Amino acid sequence: MEIEDLMVGDYVYNDKKQICKVCSINAIGIPYTEADNLAIDDGCFTLLYDYSGIPLTAEILEKNGFVKVENTQTSTIIYSFRDSLFRIGVFDFNHVTIDSYYTDSSCDVFISSVHELQHALRLCGINKEIKL
Repeated sequence: MEIEDLMVGDYVYNDKKQICKVCSINAIGIPYTEADNLAIDDGCFTLLYDYSGIPLTAEILEKNGFVKVENTQTSTIIYSFRDSLFRIGVFDFNHVTIDSYYTDSSCDVFISSVHELQHALRLCGINKEIKL
């Protein structure tokens, strides 16, 4: 995972596998969380943790309003979330399809972690606080 892929509000693991929420990003693109320990090194702040994505799971999707959809024709696991403008489908925990009711268009995104799902929801204008 590239640090520049993170946005304020994203949930990630730090190097100790603690769940952290990105609370700010400095002028040179380094994210900080409430769990960061910073040290001063030659007048610059040094980030001490490496970040990794939190894998999507059925439990996380269900806690956040996604509903499992049975597909008897394939072995694909599908979770669906709907609001007034979009239908969002998560397939096998690594692929998101976003369908717009308003424009009759769709978008496919490959994802594997919670912060990437957060980005897909924000793309739709759904500023949802993810429950972990």
